[in-house]
Amino acid sequence: MNKLFTTAALACALTLGFTSCDKDKDDEEIATLLDSKAVIQNKTIIPVEDATIFFNINTNTEAEETSAQISLSGLMNLDLKPIDPANYRLGYFDSKINNIEGIKVAVLDTASIEYTDKLTMSMIGGPMPSTPNAWYNYLFTNHTVAPIEGRYVILFEGNENTDFSNTLDKAYIIQLTAIVQNGGTADSFSIKTKTFTK
Repeated sequence: MNKLFTTAALACALTLGFTSCDKDKDDEEIATLLDSKAVIQNKTIIPVEDATIFFNINTNTEAEETSAQISLSGLMNLDLKPIDPANYRLGYFDSKINNIEGIKVAVLDTASIEYTDKLTMSMIGGPMPSTPNAWYNYLFTNHTVAPIEGRYVILFEGNENTDFSNTLDKAYIIQLTAIVQNGGTADSFSIKTKTFTK
């Protein structure tokens, strides 16, 4: 009788132990991107005619293609593309928040992100139709270029089937803050980047 009771008690203890372990696994929090670890950097990019600039967002420097995340090419029409489209997803979103400092993980969680293979210039008020995947505008009436207020570029590791999630290892946000223009070309583009990590 004692032997039967001991066996039953042991079986019960083991069952409770496994249940407790499973509960602990369920209670484990999944790591997410943190506002407290976000890093903001400033950079002025000077475009070069007939040349492509490769840019490393982590180091905030122009770099070799192999160590860059994005490329920038063109003078007035400066296109921004991911270096490796198969492994990076590019997109953009609009926000009523006009400075990158105010963009938090919670904002990204609810942002309506439009995914694209590149960001380019959009002509406003001219013979060409406006382009939705733009990160700045060309105002045809006075032939000037200007950032789109409240527009942000987002880049993260993933393929065409990967959508933004706060469980990503890293996410880059880019804001075009100023364009210095000289006649028909742009002398420089100033950007701010914000890198979110866990």
